[in-house]
Amino acid sequence: MPHGRSPDSPIHTRFQPHRRLAVWLGVNLAAVTLCGQVEYPGALRAQPSAERTHQLFVGVDLFLPQGKELLPVINVAGNRTIVRTENGENETVGGVNGYRWKRIPRISRAPVTIENLENRTVYSPAKDPSRNQGAKQTNIMNQFADELHLAQTASANFESIAAGAMASAPLEDLSATEALINASRTDFDRTYDAAAQGQELATNHEYHERETRDLFEHGSKDALELTFEVSSPEVLAHAYAVLMIRVRNPDGNFSDATFHKFIGDVGPKPRKVFIMKPGFQPGFETVSANVHIFNNGKEIATNMSEKRLDITSAEARQYLLLDHVASHRNETIPAAPVWHLAPADLRATPGPSSLDVNLVVEIDETGTLLSVLDSGVIVPAHIHQIVRDLPFVPALDNGTAVESQLTLNLADYFR
Repeated sequence: MPHGRSPDSPIHTRFQPHRRLAVWLGVNLAAVTLCGQVEYPGALRAQPSAERTHQLFVGVDLFLPQGKELLPVINVAGNRTIVRTENGENETVGGVNGYRWKRIPRISRAPVTIENLENRTVYSPAKDPSRNQGAKQTNIMNQFADELHLAQTASANFESIAAGAMASAPLEDLSATEALINASRTDFDRTYDAAAQGQELATNHEYHERETRDLFEHGSKDALELTFEVSSPEVLAHAYAVLMIRVRNPDGNFSDATFHKFIGDVGPKPRKVFIMKPGFQPGFETVSANVHIFNNGKEIATNMSEKRLDITSAEARQYLLLDHVASHRNETIPAAPVWHLAPADLRATPGPSSLDVNLVVEIDETGTLLSVLDSGVIVPAHIHQIVRDLPFVPALDNGTAVESQLTLNLADYFR
């Protein structure tokens, strides 16, 4: 574990769900971890012929440190992060260097595939030896070119001065004058040769390539480069990756880094993602690299998800109901859509404008949609279809699930 707590470290909290939920989750995750086979307790036992279309897995909730507060991360748009403030409003923040996070069980469907995940330590642009060597080589070339030009000019001037001195020297001092001129000419020749050799060295690409290789081999790299391919059976219109990295520093201590990469559209065709993260201690080593995929702020299971368990649609709904009741004991709250299980058409919608219609729906005590009530508003067919495919959790009256009506606007998926 890291010494101390970095800005990107996990939030260590005691997660104590309802006893029944803890038993359900613990038994199933333990079963899949130990033997790869699942026996569901009681009413949650799977039917052998049922198709396992959903995934139970351990995901993450992200938080952005703001002073002494940890603001929940709602979404990511490009290089900006959208957080929920204390007064319940959304705020967009730029220049985010990292997140805090905590693990949480999640339900998902249509899992994303991550392939060919690779990472390697590299130099950041500011400390790239090849770039620095290029600038160094240019400076040396300019320096020796100037010195060579000065030497050539001085040599020409010296020859003119020497000829004049020889012509005007008294006969009896001719030998001494000639000896002084020859000694001075030797000094000028040495300066000229040194400048010429320096310029030749400055333009010797083989020498500088060898020097650059030495720096690459023996220098201390301070950045991490990651590449992977991502694909989804259903189109995701606003996908982004959250990278959770653990590194070992040169002093032997560990530290964590959590950052995001906005991807955009993801579909069945694999899309290559490239990320370069600077700012590590020079000479660090990568211990682990985990990738979490979100679409419009909702995490989706992947083939790399921690403790992933494939379950049926019926089991997913039972889990949601159980978790909903356990998380709101003795509370009175309205029914709500489960945006994490948004149907394919909603996930692929590029924006809220085509969905901004209020409609009233009836939801029973199990979270099942009973009907869409006629409110006098013309509702497009594609909205009706999304509503029919969207899961719900029921209203609670003092902690008891009850039938109720809910005013729904699918544009809220983007808020």
